[in-house]
Formats: sequence, structure tokens, C-alpha cells
Amino acid sequence: MLHNLLFVISHQPNPRFIKQINYFSRHGFNVSVIYFERSYLANLNSNIDEEVRLHLLGVIENGQYLQRMRMYIKSIFKLKKILHKVRPDKVIITNVDILFLLISSNIKQYTSDIIVEISDLRSYTFNKKITDKIQQYIDGIVFKRHISKLILTSPKFYEFYYQYKFSGEYFVLENKLLKTMLPKKINKVKNKIFTIGVVGLLLDGKPHKALFEYVKDKTDMEVHIYGTGVYQDQAMEYAQKYRIFWWV
Repeated sequence: MLHNLLFVISHQPNPRFIKQINYFSRHGFNVSVIYFERSYLANLNSNIDEEVRLHLLGVIENGQYLQRMRMYIKSIFKLKKILHKVRPDKVIITNVDILFLLISSNIKQYTSDIIVEISDLRSYTFNKKITDKIQQYIDGIVFKRHISKLILTSPKFYEFYYQYKFSGEYFVLENKLLKTMLPKKINKVKNKIFTIGVVGLLLDGKPHKALFEYVKDKTDMEVHIYGTGVYQDQAMEYAQKYRIFWWV
């Protein structure tokens, strides 16, 4: 008997999820994907196996948290219909927001095997403000009561934060590009310049800006950018101004 595996993610499938989706689809699972669309992310759905069933719940704008919550609430009825049709045995989700959405849609009537996949650490995990401590406390309750397994893209995430919130099984799955996204041949360049590569979406303005400011006056360092995103204009501005950052 084939298991029904459901992915519920807050954006369209990216390389990390596409590799998982295709793997399970080819190894004995009926795979369905429920996702929200983000306009700044590439649509890579053509890389997903044809047998996988895709369900779009809505469109979310970046940085608009209240708009995202409204979209989540608006999508509950549609989500319930999809869950009734899919009847998942196992569910893989991306964050606590999605878990709350599933709980509101009565996911427990189908399965309690819910796996959360964490791709980065949110800002509240580092801070000690009252609001941050409240979110950290909620994480502790949610992970103990509702999560069966934990997937992380870095072991440091577990060491720094999640070991205090989750005592169950976890494993590391690194976030890497699809083979179809890589050039067929990469030419190696030998020089005395120390090169820093920024690969992927430019979604973190402050860290990137700090890197650019650090490198801008150093003649022995370069930043090569391989990616786009909401902070693309900031990166291009630095590249044009200092002539030491290269947009590839």
C-alpha cells in the first residue's frame, strides 16, 4: 500500500524541496504539494515529476506579515477540501505558521506524523525581548506537542536553538542547487584575489550590506553574486559604485 505524503510549504517549491518531492515520488509515495506563490521566487515547477499533484493556495507578498496571515485564514476552507481529497499519512511543512494553518484545518483527523523542515533561524531566536521570548516559548510547546521529526539545513541550527525545543529525531539536509541550475562547465581562475560568493536569493539586506561595506575598500577581495531577490537593487548599487562587486 502506497503512503500519501503531503508537502505544505509557504512558497513555491525551491530546489531543496523539488529534490525531496521527486525522490519520494520515485520511491513508492503518492506525493502532493500544497504551496503559496511568492512573486520574487522563480517558478521551478517544470522540474517536478508529472505524477506529483500540485495545489496552489494563494499569492503572498514578501515582508507583508499581516497580509500573509489574511491569506492563510482565507485559504483554510480550500485547504480542508484538499486535505479531504489527499488524506495524507505524513506531512512535511516549512514553519510554525503552516502548522497553525493545518491545525485550523483539522489535520489531526488524518495524521499526527508532521515533520517540520527549518531552512534558517528566525530573528526572534537570537533576541531576548519579551515578544521574542514569547515566540520562543510557543516554539517549545508546538515542537513538543505537534512535531514528530525535525529536518534542518545546518547542524548549527540544532546546536544553537532547536536542541532546547525538540527532543525527538532530527537530521540534516543541506540546501543545494539543482543540477539543472548549474553551468555545464566552470572555469577555475587562479589569482591573488580572495573571492566571496553569495549564492541564492538576496533576502537578507543587513548581512549583505555589512559584507559589501567590509569589502568595498579592500583591493584583495571581491564579492561575486549569483542570485536575485528583493535586495537585488542594493547589491547592484554597491557593484556600480565601488566596481569591485560582480553581478553574475
